[in-house]
Amino acid sequence: MKVNALVMELRENSMVILTKDGEFKEVVIPAKKPRIGDYIDVEIEQVDVEEKRRKVFIPIYKFASIASIFILLIIGTLILNPFNKPVVAVALDINPSVEFYLNQKGLVSKTSAYNSDGQKILDQIDVEGLPLVEAIETFIKKSIDEQYLSPTKDNLIYISFTKIDQDAQLPEILDIENNVEQVLQEEKLEGNLVLEEVSVTEWEEAKENNISVNKLNVIKKLPTSIQAGVKEKANDLSISNILDESRVDIKMVVPNVKHITSDKKDKDDSDDNEDESSENKDEDDDTKKMKDLEDMKNDVYDENKKDDNDRKFDKDEDENKRKDHSIEKVSEKKEDEDKNMKRERQESRKTKENKSKDDDEEDEKTQKSSEKEGMKDKKQNDGRNDKYENGKGDSIDRERKYSEDKKFKDDKNKDKKAEDKDDVKKKSGSGTIKQDNHSEDNVSDHNNSADTKDDDIEDSNDDENDQNSKENDGD
Repeated sequence: MKVNALVMELRENSMVILTKDGEFKEVVIPAKKPRIGDYIDVEIEQVDVEEKRRKVFIPIYKFASIASIFILLIIGTLILNPFNKPVVAVALDINPSVEFYLNQKGLVSKTSAYNSDGQKILDQIDVEGLPLVEAIETFIKKSIDEQYLSPTKDNLIYISFTKIDQDAQLPEILDIENNVEQVLQEEKLEGNLVLEEVSVTEWEEAKENNISVNKLNVIKKLPTSIQAGVKEKANDLSISNILDESRVDIKMVVPNVKHITSDKKDKDDSDDNEDESSENKDEDDDTKKMKDLEDMKNDVYDENKKDDNDRKFDKDEDENKRKDHSIEKVSEKKEDEDKNMKRERQESRKTKENKSKDDDEEDEKTQKSSEKEGMKDKKQNDGRNDKYENGKGDSIDRERKYSEDKKFKDDKNKDKKAEDKDDVKKKSGSGTIKQDNHSEDNVSDHNNSADTKDDDIEDSNDDENDQNSKENDGD
């Protein structure tokens, strides 16, 4: 028979416990070493007989001291209750959806329900103060009694653990797994079991939505289009129902699910056949281990296959990204080349326009310079022509004047000669006549001299006209 006792002292190979009856016992330390102050279950047969004998003679003052300490511990626990503070939350979904809160000792300090089915089970059991393994076992057995787990259903037990206090220690998941498997096999039931740890953030989000964190995590892995509708009625559905309605396999959303079979053989009721029963149990254990190993291999194979598919998908996605990047790069390169060609054509056209403009300006300047030179030459030629014409006119005027003067002189000489002749006629005597003849000869010589002078002036004018003609011809 098991008794629940408080660990008071730890020794090398044994420990001292205090039972609820107030008895101190020394027992062998179990495989999982407890801590001082823990409540553990021990078999009465484990009590050391010699220790019993010695405990009879425990001095009164020693017993009183130990009792005082124990009373103080009880009072401190009741008043301050430091160990009763929840440090770990355990969400359990069958369809009854409940949550257990564990204190620092790993005992259930509080429970809560997320739906009416969960509250119905909690109203019929009392798990507060029990270790988590016992609390889960009690809850599952009651769920079987209420037909929430049955051979005709797709049974699923989903358990998750959340560290409310990050320094808290999680319970032994393997112990819980073995216990759940044992309960189902004793009841000849098959089902799937999920055990996992979730973050405080996910747990708090579930609390805000008033839904089990297990259901919330499953809903998040469903197609986005149906998540909202499923979340509204999640508390009234089991996780198996949610997956069935969504047509999603449990392994698609929870890869670490474990299938539990009902192949465990019944124990032999006969005590005489104990060895055979033990042998069968060992065989069953070996079979179970082989099956577990096979399941683990299958899980590993499925996980590896999933990883291979994920890697292949990632590889294809990376390849598509590289192709898209290459196409984008080629497109950008072509676009840059087109821009450069367009810019070069614009620059070439602009250069040609500038060159044409410069040539036009140069031609215009050359034309203006030529026109300017032509105007200058024309002015010079006009000046020379004017000079020539003026010189030529002066010569004509001089010739005309000379002719007129000469004619006037000739007329004057003729008149004078006539007068002289008249005077000579009037005079008498030969001497006079001879004198007159001599005077007449002098006059004639004078006239000839004047004619010669006039001829020299005319020759000088002709030379000047010839010089002007040569200058005009040179220009």
